[in-house]
Amino acid sequence: MARSHVFGAVDMGSNTLKVRLWQIDAFGHAVAIDQRRLPVRLGKGTFQEGILSQSLINDAVEALREIRALADHHGASTLRAVATAAMREAQNAGALVARAQRETGIEVEIISAEREGELTAKGALSSLTLARDERAAIVDIGGGSAEVVSVISDGEGRFHSMTALSLPLGAVRLTEAFLPSDPPGPGELKSLAKHVTKTLMASPLTPPDGVAVGCGGTLVSMARIAALFERVDSQAYDEELPPLRQRILRSLLGEMSALSAARRAARFHLEPQRAEVIVAGATVLDALLEVLHTDVIRVVPSGLREGLLVEHLASLAR
Repeated sequence: MARSHVFGAVDMGSNTLKVRLWQIDAFGHAVAIDQRRLPVRLGKGTFQEGILSQSLINDAVEALREIRALADHHGASTLRAVATAAMREAQNAGALVARAQRETGIEVEIISAEREGELTAKGALSSLTLARDERAAIVDIGGGSAEVVSVISDGEGRFHSMTALSLPLGAVRLTEAFLPSDPPGPGELKSLAKHVTKTLMASPLTPPDGVAVGCGGTLVSMARIAALFERVDSQAYDEELPPLRQRILRSLLGEMSALSAARRAARFHLEPQRAEVIVAGATVLDALLEVLHTDVIRVVPSGLREGLLVEHLASLAR
């Protein structure tokens, strides 16, 4: 039997830094007690320049100081921090890792695309009820990349088979490369859609035999907006949001594309960081649904951070 303690998980994504803390009792039951989203966009300029700017490094270290203070406030005994696409591609990522360790005591692990897919799948499945041997394609459109993880469920919230595919179709990456105008022009939107489709067609992605499941900022934001559009109370859903239908997605995408980021944020109650990149993210999602041969996707609010929690709880049970 493990002792009661607080565990924290940090996702250093390409669009935001996110932390969540859980109180874990002696029986291994976890309850979320606090979380933060810090507007540090590690992908800003990184995918085009290949390096993190000094100001980005400074902002990230300051955000990690805030995260450390929050963790200490709650008495967290373990804090896991992982970094994804932007840090994978930045030639000077080691400088941020070193400063984070030296100035905050947080050890940042830069994970591979496959490892990112594995953690995302573990987190997503922790909020789903799937039958034994049921297949699912788990989609997460991040800031730097889009992950599509094909799994076969063991019927107990885990999987016994996994294939992960990472594509350079992140919302920050594509916004910077294809949508410089605000709002984006028709030609920009057309070029973006053409690039996304071409990239997907050249990939080994194939339609799954089972369900499509989405997680992460783009999917959760679109699902919540769609729920309002369809007058569904998304708060009534515990571990799974209302399904997102492609016809609603396309309608919302058309409306969002015609608005500036500021008006988008106001109209759809989005954080500014999300409003700036959601058109690119929704464009990728629409194209992915076409390739996956489905017009509906189930959406869960859990993802990479919950995957870290799942692994932590498993380590306690050994």
